[in-house]
Amino acid sequence: MDNKNTQKAAMRPGPRADKVDGDSAVLAAIAAMPEPSRAIGERLHKIIKAGATSLLPRLWYGLPAFALTELTAAKEQTIGALVRKAVS
Repeated sequence: MDNKNTQKAAMRPGPRADKVDGDSAVLAAIAAMPEPSRAIGERLHKIIKAGATSLLPRLWYGLPAFALTELTAAKEQTIGALVRKAVS
């Protein structure tokens, strides 16, 4: 690896930094949403983080990636099970 590529690699944040930055960015985007989307986003974020600790939060086109109009207890259980299955 030449010196220029070595410098670029050294400037990139490690995987842990991406996780922290991604989480902060997702939480900030959720906080900026109007209700009821904000409440749904906050709950979904918690469900996904609990079921898939290895996933890194990230924004898509400046927004968290979800599309729900309501979040019932039954839907929370279904989403949690799907997330756990997806990462197993």
